[in-house]
Amino acid sequence: MNRIKKVAAVMLCLAGVLSSCSAGHTAIHTASGSHSGGVVVALAAAPASLDFTTTSGAAIPQAMMANIYEGLVRINQQGEIEPLLANDWTISEDGKNYRFNLHKGVTFSNGSPFNAQAAKFSIERVQSDAWTNGLKAQMDPVESVTAVDDYILEVTLKERSNNWLWNMGTFVGAMFSPDGVDNLAENPIGTGPYVLDKWNVGQSLEFVAREDYWGEAPKNNRAALRYFGDAVAATNALQSGDVDVVYSMQSPELLETINARGEYSVEVGTTNGEVVLSMNPRRAPFDNPNVRKAVMYAINRQDVINTAWDGYGTDTGAVPASPADPWYFVSDQYPYDPDKARELLADVDKPIPVTISVPSLPYAQAASEMVVSQLRDVGFDVKIESTEFPAVW
Repeated sequence: MNRIKKVAAVMLCLAGVLSSCSAGHTAIHTASGSHSGGVVVALAAAPASLDFTTTSGAAIPQAMMANIYEGLVRINQQGEIEPLLANDWTISEDGKNYRFNLHKGVTFSNGSPFNAQAAKFSIERVQSDAWTNGLKAQMDPVESVTAVDDYILEVTLKERSNNWLWNMGTFVGAMFSPDGVDNLAENPIGTGPYVLDKWNVGQSLEFVAREDYWGEAPKNNRAALRYFGDAVAATNALQSGDVDVVYSMQSPELLETINARGEYSVEVGTTNGEVVLSMNPRRAPFDNPNVRKAVMYAINRQDVINTAWDGYGTDTGAVPASPADPWYFVSDQYPYDPDKARELLADVDKPIPVTISVPSLPYAQAASEMVVSQLRDVGFDVKIESTEFPAVW
């Protein structure tokens, strides 16, 4: 098998999370490589733990989902819900009862069986104190879970939900072995096609394919994720053959360089990742609603997208959701209008001191520079505070 096919295969394996959790939009594939029997993917943000049930952030599910863990369903590249560990399902007329028919013969990597009891355990565990990740709230609609038999699972919701099944395709719906959750931070156990082989904290994760995987075997016997805090270093690793794929290319200039060489295949995809500028309404100056509104009017979001992501992105206005989310809607409530921003700030003492805490990731640094310039233009005195990612975020 040639290298192009190998790279495509591992990207499909990673796609369930890569399409949904990263702020980047572009992957670079090598035409040839030197890694026998495996593929190496370059990423930006390294996980500090492997347990997304207790640690927030996109880095952990990006590495773990679809490789180690799987859910009853998955979200495909078009944002549609597809069967995975569940063969199919039915929904009651009132939209409150879901009945899943599960695949038979599936095992976790520790040898224990995946069945309706394990699925019940996994869903109820999200609602328990064992889960501290704030996104556990996505399981709040569930009222009860019943294992009808080994391969039929019934879930009853408190009321109809348009989001719950879609959320089950994310890491919140990951299936766990009841006897495999003792050390999730270092020893993840799932039903996926790979098991963890090595973890060099902050540097790399290495996976080896399972011989007993229930589904179609992955095209690579081994796969590795290597983490680069610098986009230039990742690109250099690609050009030297040390990595086969750079996922989430975060530098327009480097992307142009890669394209100019003509040796690589560039893939552009979608994501439901959002880049959000948050304001704390409990602290001055953002305890003043006019100041918060002024910020919204002061920032030319399309200019930020053009500069930080080379135009790859969608201005969602005041909506904290992406077009890939099923609940997304279009909002133009706060168009770019610096004069309107200055008008709202007319009665506020100037300059208005603000400190923006920015994660130490290339796209965040590039975007923040644009934001700072535009806020200063309407009367803010802005300082940037770089915050280590993911230790603090």
